[in-house]
This record gives sequence, C-alpha cells and structure tokens, in this order.
Amino acid sequence: MSFSAYLRKKTDPIWQAIFNHPFPRGMQDDSLPESKFRYWLQQDYLYLKDYARMFALGAAKARDLETMRWFAKLFDGIVSFEMDGHRRYAQRFGVSEAELEAGEMAPTCRAYTRELLYTAYEGSLGELTASLLPCLAGYAETADYLAAMGIPKNPFYREWIEMYISDEFKALGSYCAGLLDRLAEGAKEEDLAVWEDRYTASARFELLFWQMCWDEEAWPV
Repeated sequence: MSFSAYLRKKTDPIWQAIFNHPFPRGMQDDSLPESKFRYWLQQDYLYLKDYARMFALGAAKARDLETMRWFAKLFDGIVSFEMDGHRRYAQRFGVSEAELEAGEMAPTCRAYTRELLYTAYEGSLGELTASLLPCLAGYAETADYLAAMGIPKNPFYREWIEMYISDEFKALGSYCAGLLDRLAEGAKEEDLAVWEDRYTASARFELLFWQMCWDEEAWPV
C-alpha cells in the first residue's frame, strides 16, 4: 500500500464525517441556505490566498525542475483560476472583490492557515506535501460522493460539484498523492510519522472548516 493510500485509509472516519456533514450534504439535496454558502465563499477566498502561498514555498523547496513546475503551475491555477471563480460567484451574490479582500478570517480558518503556513515555512517538502493533500484531494472526493447521489438543481451547488469532479481538478490531487509517495520512498520512519501528523491535522481542519461554515462562525468579541 502506498503511503498516501495508507494515510487516506487510516483517516477514513474523518472523511466519512466530511461526506455526511450537513453542509456538503445540504448542497447536494438543495437544502443548504445560500447565506451559509456565501459565508463559505468569503472564508474560502481568504483561505486560498494562504493556500496559494504553500505552493510558492513548495516550488522553493523542490529539488527537481518537474516538481518545481508543478508547484508553480498550481500557484498560478489558484490565484488565476480558482480565486477568479470565487470572485465570479461573489458577483452573483452581490459581493464585490473589494468586499472579499476586506473580509476577516474566522477563528477556524485562521487556525487552519496558520498550521499550513507554519508547516510550509518550517517543515520539509514532505511535510508540506502531506499538509496540502487533504484539501487538494478531499474536495474532489467529497464532490464525487455528492455527485453519486445526484446533481443538485441550485446552480451554485451544481457548479461547485461539477468544478471539483472535473478530470482537471482530480489530476491535481492524484499528482500530489504521487509526489508524496515518491518522497516517502526511503524516508526515515520518524519523518513519515511527522508527515502523517501533518496530513491528519489538515484532514481534521477540513472537517472543522465545514463546521465553521455551517455555524457561520465569528469572533466572540
């Protein structure tokens, strides 16, 4: 079993909790209030700004040109494609780009991005890749799970699922998993244990991110 497959299997209870969380399930059955989706849109936009920085740091840590190109391509894809999609979504909700930029991270979003950036700055390329994988592969797997139950009628939710089940997006997660597996070959057991911790933390934060959006979490003061 590959290292990435081992991580996915070990953390399956987390992923099952994500698949059956009321937020993604609400998208699938059209029951999710659009105010909650709008909250996700604003928080995910802020999240993606720091997530993109992870790929820039990954390119800097890469030891070969192919890996460097992949990280650079993903950095451009997030800032030029995925974030642009969020801006288009926001316009349809009557939210301007300036409003997106001026938004404040909720506590869980801030904690998740600080965890990612700490790993990217202080950790190895293996740690960084393990931290990235749950978000990159998890959205595709979640969208697949939802699509199998039927595509929703709400255009926002339908487009969300269709974007993340696309072959192009799935390929990104597959490459990231493959890169982690290559890095794991011959790695020390103590390093693999750290990478597992980073992956697990990100998977848990993915679940907490959905809960944050469901609760429309805000700072108490």
